[in-house]
Amino acid sequence: MAERRTSTSCRLIFPLLLLVLGVKGMAEEKLGTCLGSEFHVSLDSGGGIRISDCKGDGGGERIMFETSDTPWLACAFSSWTIPEVGMGRFIPEDTSEVINTNHQTLQIHDLGKNSVQLIGELSTTAEGPPEANYSYTLSYDPKSPKILRFSLKIEPTDSIPAGSSGVTHAWVRWRAEREERYYGFGEQYSVWNLRGRKVQILTQEQGVGRGLEPLSTHMNAKVPASAGTWQTSYSSVPHFITSKLKSLYLTTPLLSTFDLTPSTHAELRVSQSPVFPGIPGDFGGGKSPEISGEDLALEITGGLVRGESFLDIVEAYTREVSGRMPRIAKWGVCNGAVIGLQGGTKAVRSIWNTLKSAGVPVSAFWLQDWSGFRKDSFGRRVMWNWELDENNYPGWDKLLKDLRNDGSRVMIYVNPYLTNLFPSNYTHRRLFHEAEELNFLIKNSSGDPYIQSCGSYEFTFGTVDLTNPKAMEWYKTEVLVKSVIASNASGWMADFGEYVPFDAVLWDSKPPEYWHNRFPEMWAVTNNQAVTSANKSDQIIYFMRAISQGSPKHSTMFWAGDQLVSWDKYDGLHSALMATMSGGLSGISMTHSDIGGYTMVKDQGYTRSCELLMRWTELSSITDTLFRTHLGSKPDASEAQVFSTNASLRHFALFARLHSGLCEYRQHLVREAVEKGYPVARHPILHFPHDHILQDTTTQIMLGDLVMFAPVLHPSHTYVDIYLPPLPENETWIRWPTFESIHSGFHSVRAPVGMAAIFLRNAMEKEFETSWKNLKQLGMEALKMVSDEAFDCETAAEECSEFYHILAEGSGMHDLEGSEN
Repeated sequence: MAERRTSTSCRLIFPLLLLVLGVKGMAEEKLGTCLGSEFHVSLDSGGGIRISDCKGDGGGERIMFETSDTPWLACAFSSWTIPEVGMGRFIPEDTSEVINTNHQTLQIHDLGKNSVQLIGELSTTAEGPPEANYSYTLSYDPKSPKILRFSLKIEPTDSIPAGSSGVTHAWVRWRAEREERYYGFGEQYSVWNLRGRKVQILTQEQGVGRGLEPLSTHMNAKVPASAGTWQTSYSSVPHFITSKLKSLYLTTPLLSTFDLTPSTHAELRVSQSPVFPGIPGDFGGGKSPEISGEDLALEITGGLVRGESFLDIVEAYTREVSGRMPRIAKWGVCNGAVIGLQGGTKAVRSIWNTLKSAGVPVSAFWLQDWSGFRKDSFGRRVMWNWELDENNYPGWDKLLKDLRNDGSRVMIYVNPYLTNLFPSNYTHRRLFHEAEELNFLIKNSSGDPYIQSCGSYEFTFGTVDLTNPKAMEWYKTEVLVKSVIASNASGWMADFGEYVPFDAVLWDSKPPEYWHNRFPEMWAVTNNQAVTSANKSDQIIYFMRAISQGSPKHSTMFWAGDQLVSWDKYDGLHSALMATMSGGLSGISMTHSDIGGYTMVKDQGYTRSCELLMRWTELSSITDTLFRTHLGSKPDASEAQVFSTNASLRHFALFARLHSGLCEYRQHLVREAVEKGYPVARHPILHFPHDHILQDTTTQIMLGDLVMFAPVLHPSHTYVDIYLPPLPENETWIRWPTFESIHSGFHSVRAPVGMAAIFLRNAMEKEFETSWKNLKQLGMEALKMVSDEAFDCETAAEECSEFYHILAEGSGMHDLEGSEN
């Protein structure tokens, strides 16, 4: 580790790596012990640590983690920052030279029936005094038989140079085979197997383009770092599962980076902001002004998960770590499409009639501009002041009543931010000013509300400080209960949560980097408590894009965020598929995406085509627990909508009925998600873990264990390749919509628009008879539609032009011109 010159590094590898420290002072004889009945820990004379399964009194052949003989732990003392370089984009920067430790000692401090504690020293040279002491504990709780927990604490000694900070970085290193695949880490949109990559656990805006060129260069020129990269994610979770069924997670919410690039090993780095002895710290409400020894230490906690299969590991991880998502209201799964609209009451009624005439089952209309909207350079923006705008939606109560009488509902929009700009004639409560008066907003170093921008520099807001219990209670009651729920909406998009700046001043005593990755969970808790207090947990659905490790147990639904209206796996259709598969390994078991994508960049040619919309519709009919459309970021007549043409209406109606027609089967999968943590839509490797062909596939997905689907991911393609793994005896694959039997193996199948490449295991016919019958009926309709020469995207729907005329009028719109703080 001597090669690191940019940080005084305490290298934290993985809990189990920690045991393996190569060190001076190590006993010559081997030592091994079982912790409980599941995990065996051994230390050899070379300083290596191995964690394996427990067989009798010794270790088994199944290795769950192993360190090398060389030092696997190091630490650093440095200065560094994480500035907000773009709107909601953060990039860590080292700002000073650092001291790295390169030598490690190790000894057993305590050995019990269910725990092992190791202690040692970290130093820059073998002969010099130690710069840090550490303790590393592995513990087993019989109540959690599949989990081996660990904690590591590194504290500086008096030997560190004068003026040095507390411990800022720690590294741990462990053995990793070149061919071993690493999956998970929350929602990863562009890469499935992360071996060979550096994965940063930092929740933030994913960006527009995410490496797609030349769009990414164009976006970065407009707003620095706004394009994002392949790894930027709304949902970065420090948890992985490997192809050899090794699984590790961190519960420490600090910035962490998993370096999976070396060919022989992997490495973890965990970082915290520098704290200097003798310098007062003021992170918010109740922080002692004196810096103690505890403030100078770096602590890391987490665990290993044992399982005999991917599903075993997911079940244990969701039970013990992330928690499991609560049961979603049946109407969201079974009643049809959630239609994203805006523009006011007249626009909703117009499109409602169009959809009914086309036979589209509508479970709800999602009206994001219920609180009003305004214009800026980004486009039409929702008014972030969470009160019903009756100028925009006159007759709101009657609209909701009429929809309910027709079997439909209304969903709306909210986030934890409050606009600080209001039109001069604005007559509603000004929630930002109320929160400011109550001292409930996140502050800057001057003690003023921390003002940030989103989408454009002129669109500004403050953030409710959810680390303050009184602020959370105020937001829960005054905003979510008395305004959002009181509007009689049946759910909402609970947007954002990933913008907490690293130089902010929070109410809580912990520094902002502790809360940045946890803030989405606090936002989920706020929504959950509001719904619970209103006694509507079985009725309301709220869906979130920013996700912390502990978000699932507080969230009814997730969605993949703001994809580009494109086909690629950088930021388009394919990336939504990838996010569903990777997120499912870390408790994100019920999710969906904006059908057709969201972000439109017209001056770069990124507009939504009818073909893209139809292919996304087909994808969502299988993968998405909630089947929801979005008009997009800049909707106009040039952007395809589900109601734009007769063909898109007919196609959407069919696949909306396919989604609702799978109600019986999907309800079974929702129960699995609630009871076991299994993802509703999942990577095939979860059911065929030993099929090496499927290990790296990113172009097909399963709905439960009975449906395999290969979406068309490229424009103008009418064939798609799929691999169907072997099934048990007496089982076979059935091709939808023809219901022909097809053998296992590789196939190139015909898949024109409307004839999605869906394959069913014939066991579904007996286990889920209603869903099977619905699929057969819809299959016949699909074949008829595909053979119809009039089925094309060119013929406009009759009422589409009226909708765009209403939208262009901007009824109830508040322009930013003339706005006041």
